[in-house]
Amino acid sequence: MILRLQILCTAVLALLASSDARAAFPFDWGLTGEISAEVRSFPREELFPEQESATASPSIHIELELLAEWNDGLDRVTFVPYARWDAHDDHRSHLDVRELHWIHQEESWSFLAGVGKVFWGVTESRHLVDIINQVDQVEDIDEEDKLGQPMLNVTLLGDWGAIDLFLLPYFRERTFPDEDARLRGLFKVSGDADYSSDLEEWHPDWALRWSQTLGEFDLGLSFFRGTSREPVFLPRFGSSPNDITLRPRYEVIDQIGFDGQWTHEAWLWKFEGIVRHGHADTFGAFVAGFEYTLFQIGGTDGDLGLLVEYLYDGRPRDPIEAPITRAEHDVFAGFRWAANNVSDTQLLGGAIVDTRSGETFAILEAAHRLGDSWLFQVEVRWLFEVERDSIAASVRRDSFVSARLTWHF
Repeated sequence: MILRLQILCTAVLALLASSDARAAFPFDWGLTGEISAEVRSFPREELFPEQESATASPSIHIELELLAEWNDGLDRVTFVPYARWDAHDDHRSHLDVRELHWIHQEESWSFLAGVGKVFWGVTESRHLVDIINQVDQVEDIDEEDKLGQPMLNVTLLGDWGAIDLFLLPYFRERTFPDEDARLRGLFKVSGDADYSSDLEEWHPDWALRWSQTLGEFDLGLSFFRGTSREPVFLPRFGSSPNDITLRPRYEVIDQIGFDGQWTHEAWLWKFEGIVRHGHADTFGAFVAGFEYTLFQIGGTDGDLGLLVEYLYDGRPRDPIEAPITRAEHDVFAGFRWAANNVSDTQLLGGAIVDTRSGETFAILEAAHRLGDSWLFQVEVRWLFEVERDSIAASVRRDSFVSARLTWHF
């Protein structure tokens, strides 16, 4: 399958690169993308009888990026479609527009309209202030993958830093695994979401962010008012005691966020914190820690970064009052190794440990380039010491190892 897609994309690129094709468009443009084949292996037996019993779950994904520029590069259109097919999770088989926007840039300002992706944050283990885009949770349980967000964005630049103003006219609901798939929750999640606003997904959200670099300090201060990207879950009971469905409910919230990083010699000191109002109680949360880099370790070209962070979250523990989280009083310790070779070999590993229960979520990510166009990756997501009353209890047997081969073009 991936070989056929590779041949098709090569033919399309050759056609688009022809002189006749370029002459037909009055702007500069380019097309890049990637196709990957992935296999997830689940060594442990499934927890629920309706789940797929296969220990290996294959999938294929393709992501393209089409860029078009004119007006000496001051105007640009970006289109990033995304598609995945998964053999065992119908919800993970999905299409999405990650980006589709026009941006106009001037020396002191820029304007963007369309579907975009925005990242805020500096810490490794959790991104508290990163609230613009919704999580694409069917992709991975680390919540790093995001859905495209419709937006209008004005950026103002000056000696005082950068100010970003966002109008977000449409809300996107979080994705969840299918009920017969691995990594599902204890109960089925309804596709019929509830909202605290009568406007539902059309509630106009908005956000404001100031960012600035002052010497060794990178600072960001943000405010968001709109529909929470994290839902609470309301139980709905059927005809039998075991017939329970969870209905996501999205509240309108206010959130103030601050992120800062101090870079001093081999040290990176990092902090992210928020105060959120709109659930049952106003609460605060933060992540604080450091990364220390050992350069050319062992006389090699490789660099080793050591990471330590503390995670605190003060939200109510009742899942009906506030979105659930496993990061209440946790410690993250990990490492980042870069070989700095022609194959760009990298290794990232670490674990988040609950200081009260001992529950541990461990990760390992390895990447190695094979020539100019191919990338081989291995990822591990493993759970230890999960108690039966933990929010991770439903996935305690769903630790997995994945291998991915990606062709970039």
